[in-house]
Amino acid sequence: MLETGAFGSANPGQVVDGRYKTVGIVGRGGMSEVVHCVDLETGDHVALKGLAGSYRSSEDHRRRLRREADIAAAINHPNVAQILRVGNTPEGDPYLVMELGAHAGASAAPGATSRRRA
Repeated sequence: MLETGAFGSANPGQVVDGRYKTVGIVGRGGMSEVVHCVDLETGDHVALKGLAGSYRSSEDHRRRLRREADIAAAINHPNVAQILRVGNTPEGDPYLVMELGAHAGASAAPGATSRRRA
């Protein structure tokens, strides 16, 4: 995993869980961070969401992130990012792999793969 934050504190080019190469930060929220990554297996541009700071060690917040994944996966709507995968780093930190929407801003690479409709 990464030394600080969730994924947003990662330097561009850092590889998360042996599969996702970081490109840049997409955003930060109250308990999580989202980073733009390239899936090294597929070449797709995706968004990784993980818990930030002290929330990473909270089992309650880990459950919340997994519940968010379950709920989001059940929704099929153009304004809800599709969950592509749920994983855990070797250190046990949960993360969500989501489609990268056009809203990702400056960190989104030209031609980034996204099925999300804004």
